[in-house]
Amino acid sequence: TRRGLKPPRLKPGAEGYYYNFSTDVLADDESHIMMKAEQQKAVAAIQKAMRGALTRRAIRRQTEAAVVIQKTKMMWDVQKVHGSNGRNCEILKSWYRKYKARDDKHRLFLRLAKIQATWRGVLTRRDYKEMLHNLTRFQAAYRGKRGRRRVTQLRDANQKIQRVFRGWIYGRRVMLRRNLKASRIEAMYRGTVQRRLYRTQIVAALRIQAHYRSFVARKRVRHMHHCGLLLQRNWRRFQGQITVKQLIYEKVEEMRVKRLQVLRRKLEDGAASLFQRNWWRHRDYERFAAMKRAKGEADKRTSTMLVALYSSAANLRNYVHPWWRHLPKEMQDVLQSIKVPLQRAIAQTPLTGKLANEEIGRRPIRCPTAEDLVYNQTGKEPDLASHLLLSVTRHLLAHVPPEDFPETVRWGCYEVAHQAVKLYKTNGYFPKEEVPVGKELPAHPGDRLSTLYKDLALVQSRNDMQINLCNESLPCLILKCLPTHQRHVFLTAEMLVTMRQALDTPSLSTEDHLRFQGVDASAGAQLMEVVGSELDHRLPLDWPKLHGTVAALAAQAGTHMSDLKMEKDIISLKKKKKPKGSKATNDAKPGPPEPTKGVNGEKADDDGMLAHFNRAAAMRVLQQVGYFMCGQDRIMQAVLKTGGGGFDEDFELTGMPSPKNKGKDKGKEKAEGVRQSRFVAVTDRLFELAENERHDHCSFVLAVVVYHMVLRGLMIRVLYHRAAISIQKRYRYLKTGSTRRSAIAPAICIQRFYRGLATRMRLVREDDAAFKIQRNYRTWRWNVRSRRLLYGTLLLQRVWK
Repeated sequence: TRRGLKPPRLKPGAEGYYYNFSTDVLADDESHIMMKAEQQKAVAAIQKAMRGALTRRAIRRQTEAAVVIQKTKMMWDVQKVHGSNGRNCEILKSWYRKYKARDDKHRLFLRLAKIQATWRGVLTRRDYKEMLHNLTRFQAAYRGKRGRRRVTQLRDANQKIQRVFRGWIYGRRVMLRRNLKASRIEAMYRGTVQRRLYRTQIVAALRIQAHYRSFVARKRVRHMHHCGLLLQRNWRRFQGQITVKQLIYEKVEEMRVKRLQVLRRKLEDGAASLFQRNWWRHRDYERFAAMKRAKGEADKRTSTMLVALYSSAANLRNYVHPWWRHLPKEMQDVLQSIKVPLQRAIAQTPLTGKLANEEIGRRPIRCPTAEDLVYNQTGKEPDLASHLLLSVTRHLLAHVPPEDFPETVRWGCYEVAHQAVKLYKTNGYFPKEEVPVGKELPAHPGDRLSTLYKDLALVQSRNDMQINLCNESLPCLILKCLPTHQRHVFLTAEMLVTMRQALDTPSLSTEDHLRFQGVDASAGAQLMEVVGSELDHRLPLDWPKLHGTVAALAAQAGTHMSDLKMEKDIISLKKKKKPKGSKATNDAKPGPPEPTKGVNGEKADDDGMLAHFNRAAAMRVLQQVGYFMCGQDRIMQAVLKTGGGGFDEDFELTGMPSPKNKGKDKGKEKAEGVRQSRFVAVTDRLFELAENERHDHCSFVLAVVVYHMVLRGLMIRVLYHRAAISIQKRYRYLKTGSTRRSAIAPAICIQRFYRGLATRMRLVREDDAAFKIQRNYRTWRWNVRSRRLLYGTLLLQRVWK
């Protein structure tokens, strides 16, 4: 590479190149990219250190100068007040007298303190001597008291010992001898009685033994007779079992032979199934590897299309995309003339597929199979939405070869559909922030976003006025959930297109410093206000001053979006606080709470609810882009101009081959073509004009605007479908309601009379129950009072007697 150039360019004969997106370095050698990045990091670190050192030295010098100035000012003030040659001696004398008086007062206080300390010492020693005398007297009295108490205790103990000894000698020892003799007499008498009782018990035991042995003998004879019968019965049963077992073994042998035959057949079937399963696994793995390679190649080519779709979906709230202002004047005039009829033509097509179903992320009942996910279009007039989406995508991906274009579109639609489901299932939401352009700051002279919607008021149709979305920031939601590289491309396109258009600089690149393009602090703040208004999120206004290039701004905005915190979802919080008996359902949808008011602030009616698109409905519209683009082979051939022996203009417009090509199709089946709409032809012409514009991003901006128009047309199609369903429900209700009302009127009358009778009977029963409770309560109160009176009367009589 030529390293002297900034940015560096490739050599004339270089084949292949390497590009570093973070540092915008282009080279034919991989090592040069990493070395260039390291050099830039080192230069940035050296610059930061040198700027810090210079700043600290400047601050230190300024501090020293300020100190010198302060000292000089103080000296000058003193000389000005008191003089510089001793003219103010009277002032000095008064100062000395004040100093002398203060010194004398201090010495006087010191002498008085010494006298006070001496006197306090005398008083303290006198009190201490008196305290020692009182303590000595107290100790003497206490010791005398304790001695007398000890003598009294010894005397009492001596008397107790004497009393115990005299009781033993004259009382307890004599009684102990008498008790011993009485015990001997009692033992002799008890022995005689016990021997007599023992002889009686022996006689009784002998009689019991005789009776028991006779009983045991009779029981044993009965048992032996029973055992003999049991042996005979078991032997006969054994003989019968042997006979039965022989028959069973013969049957089991027959079953075993049959089982072996069945197992052999099953083993053969299992081996065949195993071979088939392994072959199918190998075939599916090869298919998966091929699909993975195809997806990897397609992902490198679909980033532009995906970012354009996400940018158009992020501004579905507006009836025109904010990038409308970036298109040339003649293109804006053409788009103004075709916007309303284009969206009307898209909306008047009958709704098919899953577009009307807002249960995104799950398999619907009406589309259970994979065949239902392909838009089957018959006839020569295809759906305008499909044709226009494929045409714009082809212009946007003009660098893709025609043979790779269908596969690229298929994988791009797959990515968009899954990203839409991911956006819908995101818990929480970003509240929409109103960022009015030109209100807090003056509008930038090169940008007209502040007057865009006022200038395009005639383009807004009645359906555009009715459609409203939930109060959340769709751009922030999309940027938060996008992959990192797609988020970077999205924000780089946003910043680069805005800066180029506002500064009118077509050659502005991502590494050009904005300060060199005339962007000061106020202009940078105005441009950041414009970007924040497009993203429905207020961004810091000093970013152009801190991050001077488009690449740095996009990187900082990507970091800011990835770090944003989402607010809690009110519906999900209500879902957690369900009562105990309620059943768990999946009806709660993620996203912000649904509005309870209509478009203009009044109470929401049926029309307002029909025109309201929550997150599920908006993401369903984005998801169905793949439904309109995938599997449309005839439209794909018409877009690529490769169908039936080359492109034929008459074949595209009318579906019939031209006379000059009739001989080429002889012997072949007649190809079925599609009729190209005038809107598609106008769009193709606009893309041809955009390729020749001075801004190289004009084609991308035009694709985003047309995508937005198609998505808004699909939303109007959903609105028409909702209105038709509502009218059908109302008509069916009115058609069947009169008959039902006339049939059930007598039943309603009977129910009303029966309910009145039941209510009156319940009130009568409650009155009877209340009367009975009152009567029982009064009786109970009378009985309680009577018992208390009787008890009191008997107590008085007893006391009186």
